Amino acid sequence: MAPPPPSGMGCVCMAPTSSGKDESMRDRTQNICQQQGAFLRGTLDFYGRGNFYCNFVNGIDPAKWDQSCRTIYGDGTYGFCNAAN
Repeated sequence: MAPPPPSGMGCVCMAPTSSGKDESMRDRTQNICQQQGAFLRGTLDFYGRGNFYCNFVNGIDPAKWDQSCRTIYGDGTYGFCNAAN
């Protein structure tokens, strides 16, 4: 089934890297996205966080996404959400 057009909320899992800069983690985002029944989308720029995001057409509580990133991955991973683009 093809995903619907982007709308609602988009989220990524972020984590610190050896460079000292936090970066979005595609594998972590994709894993949780699939668990939540949402769609992983590509984009030119998701609020300076990367070129992909998990799209929740009906939205998601950003705290729930953040908790999923932190609980499943630990090691400084956290969630970031904003409007889908």
